[in-house]
Amino acid sequence: MTQDQLAQEIGVSFQQIQKYERGANRLSASMLFEVARALDVPVQWFFEGAPVAEPGSAGDHPALEFLMSDEGGEILDLFPRIENRALRRRLLQLLRHLAR
Repeated sequence: MTQDQLAQEIGVSFQQIQKYERGANRLSASMLFEVARALDVPVQWFFEGAPVAEPGSAGDHPALEFLMSDEGGEILDLFPRIENRALRRRLLQLLRHLAR
């Protein structure tokens, strides 16, 4: 996949892709999720070879593990797009109820 194709797929300019590659701009978690989806790889693919967290560290926390999953990344991307604050609060209430 070319930079142009990736840029079009995730909705940014090819110059922005170049900045991500050079490290000139940081890649948000939600954008990393979009890149992973466009490349058809799991988000974890970008972290292959990274040191594994020790027991008791953040890597042992279920919420962080969930956020690194495809579903967690999608929620991180979609939730902020809900502009209606009342609707977001109701969605949180529903999630709290379902999690019981």
